[in-house]
Amino acid sequence: MILVTGGTGLVGSYLLYQLALNKKQVRATYRASSNLENVRKLFSNLGAADDSTFNSIEWVLGDVNDIPALQSAVAGVATVYHCAALVSFNPKDSTHMEQVNVAGTQNLVNCCIEAGVHQLCHVSSVAVMAKSATKKLIQEDQVSDYKSLSHAYAKTKHAAEMEVWRGSQEGLEVVVVRPGVILGAGFWKSGTGRLFERINKGLLFYTEGVTGYVSVEDVTNAMILLIETNCFGKAFTLVAENRSFKSIFFQMAHSLKASQPKYLAKKWMTSLFWRIEMVKSCVTGKEPKLTKHTAKAIHGSSCFAAEEVKKAINFQFEPIDACIKRVSELYLLEN
Repeated sequence: MILVTGGTGLVGSYLLYQLALNKKQVRATYRASSNLENVRKLFSNLGAADDSTFNSIEWVLGDVNDIPALQSAVAGVATVYHCAALVSFNPKDSTHMEQVNVAGTQNLVNCCIEAGVHQLCHVSSVAVMAKSATKKLIQEDQVSDYKSLSHAYAKTKHAAEMEVWRGSQEGLEVVVVRPGVILGAGFWKSGTGRLFERINKGLLFYTEGVTGYVSVEDVTNAMILLIETNCFGKAFTLVAENRSFKSIFFQMAHSLKASQPKYLAKKWMTSLFWRIEMVKSCVTGKEPKLTKHTAKAIHGSSCFAAEEVKKAINFQFEPIDACIKRVSELYLLEN
């Protein structure tokens, strides 16, 4: 039996689809606020001819801070894929991220050890990586010191990794994957899916910052292969290409047949805008469109090496332009 936490999120739902398609016996956790119909719809859009693939999954209600539910979820399980996490760069979500990303991972690791689970694959992030003063590419062994991390999301993902490595010292066979910015279809109101929507409606501004990108299919395929080939005790960066925001935005606009962003956003402009957004957020309670961290990130340059996964499982990443084209086609189909 395989357990997937966070089964209704982007990575979790694509992972479930792949596992169920391969006739694996799969169980997944979901929260009461989650919409399972979104996962069912995604399965259909990805090619499942009927509901049999979706219906083969055993769903368990409960989140990573519900220990009794976790204990039930891991019972009889050999392999766990830990995809549940809260991703936010809004300072007001710091405490919630501590609860979900850190305490939740601690709970899961403890339950896995108690239940005799053999294998755990944990989804971390390149946010925990450290820049080098001498090398252009951030290597896979360059992990930041916790105190040097500048925002709560990175800190909580770093602390979550420490819980996973602690589990490895207590008998769990663990694999950690650190994806870059994940591109995928079906979640148009959150994450990078929301970016496709904004580009389609006519995003005016772009920046020339650089970061790493990867398709959600590559993330889930790599996770499965790393577990199946027993690549335990290691962390793997999952980045297909390091690209500028400008080139990504322009490629999205091209694939969506939308207008390309016209104006380069200067640092002073985004600095002013995130401050305005934070004030608006305090007044309205709505999520800010830009935060202090994201404003800094979209002007920065972080390029990641991802050679270890290629060596370990002979993995070949999908070109990002091909991924954007495929996701754009699904966006236009659904919207």
